[in-house]
Amino acid sequence: TAWRVLFRCKDAEEAEASACLQGLRLAARWLEKSFVVESDCAQLMSKLQGEVKDRSIIAGIVDDIRSECRELQGVLLKKIGRKKNAVAHELAQLAMRSGRCVVSFSSIPECVQVLVDGERCISSPDVMAAN
Repeated sequence: TAWRVLFRCKDAEEAEASACLQGLRLAARWLEKSFVVESDCAQLMSKLQGEVKDRSIIAGIVDDIRSECRELQGVLLKKIGRKKNAVAHELAQLAMRSGRCVVSFSSIPECVQVLVDGERCISSPDVMAAN
């Protein structure tokens, strides 16, 4: 898990773009397999998946994300619904409450433990086979 305080952020789209970029950079350090970057921000995902050069105020972040994706193997960008983004939302709230930036490979904060456990159940092969 990871969370980070953003001290200068114009809006939710910029926050989401910054989170995606930082997530890619962290994943690139430790993962040697494909992975999925999920976001509930339709506008950001459209910019990232589009062929046209972005000219918005977050164009620099969008360019950096695209560059990171090109350098990594097997990155899939996926738009998800807001309800499926509960863990990321709760981690963002934790960053605001705590005022700290944290990356943890060994523990999950209590405030997201139930959400993570719920996602594990949903993506479990046994549960999928039962449906």
